[in-house]
Amino acid sequence: MKKPLLKLEVLLKIFYIIPIILTLSLILLWGVNVPYMDDWSSVQLFKSTLEHNLDFGLLFSQHNEHRMLIPKLIFLGLAYISKWNLKVQMLVSYLLALLNFFLIIHLSNITTTSTTQI
Repeated sequence: MKKPLLKLEVLLKIFYIIPIILTLSLILLWGVNVPYMDDWSSVQLFKSTLEHNLDFGLLFSQHNEHRMLIPKLIFLGLAYISKWNLKVQMLVSYLLALLNFFLIIHLSNITTTSTTQI
């Protein structure tokens, strides 16, 4: 009875790994360093930063239907480090999503019994 369960676990882990590798390969192969759609709204933020007149109002301003204070701070830091290389921003977003995925799996393993862990 243990072997079919072991095969199922291996199969599940393979199914988890496939989208992770596929997404990373798509970013590395076809990610471009060109602003697209919402990326253009960051230009005003970077311009204000370069002119040394960045204020809290601009950081906390509404973007579509929400306010993005923390992401704007992260984007500013990434833009400063990478000279606004959007491929780096894609990779950081990917790594944050991957971290989130593994934390959810960890949480799932903590809250389930040992026989049903992922």
